[in-house]
Amino acid sequence: MTAFKDMLNLAEIYPPDDFEAAVDDTFTTILSNQKEVEICPGGKNKKLTHANVKEFIELSMKARLNESAK
Repeated sequence: MTAFKDMLNLAEIYPPDDFEAAVDDTFTTILSNQKEVEICPGGKNKKLTHANVKEFIELSMKARLNESAK
């Protein structure tokens, strides 16, 4: 969860252009079995931006918290 807090802090500190220049992520996460999964439809093609960072964190947390239900 610390990584999510760090990401939120970056979004609060840096303007959108600087944030997006520093972050190169898409809407995917790595599960505990080391498998990369999309956290939303088309997630591999959806870029993490300053505007959608909270959505990214919520979906990532949901995927990680629910991975044992699969």
